Amino acid sequence: MAAPMTTICSRVALPLAACLLALASAGCQRQQESASTGAGTQPPPAEVADLGGERVWQGVLPCADCLGIDTRLVLRQVGATRRYVLEETYLGAAEPNRFEREGRWVETREGQDDAAATVYVLDPDRAPRRFRLQPDGGVELLTGDVRHDPAPEYRLQRL
Repeated sequence: MAAPMTTICSRVALPLAACLLALASAGCQRQQESASTGAGTQPPPAEVADLGGERVWQGVLPCADCLGIDTRLVLRQVGATRRYVLEETYLGAAEPNRFEREGRWVETREGQDDAAATVYVLDPDRAPRRFRLQPDGGVELLTGDVRHDPAPEYRLQRL
């Protein structure tokens, strides 16, 4: 009885292995083609207004009384409607330690001429929070103190 079972297993296993190998090599070939043609690479940083849709950033921001604030910022634009979701989790803090804020956002330009930067302002009509777009597509939370150089501890990376 063992011989027929072995024959059945080998009849199934060999074609299955060949199929998996073919799929794996096809996937590798697509990755190589994408790399050589530039397809699949992220486009240069663009403003949300130009792209429409949704942009997402995430990172851990400094916290005075916790281990850091795991922060996720989502900017959405559908037509002229601009909405955001800001999720913050205070790491190492007692519960409730997760907060979500939603509202309206606007885009401004701050600075002069060539040095002007795009800034996303959350809730411009009430206690606004401001994020400056960086050349690599990340954003930097702007705090009360004025900085001219990007501060890595206040950055969120684009996803």
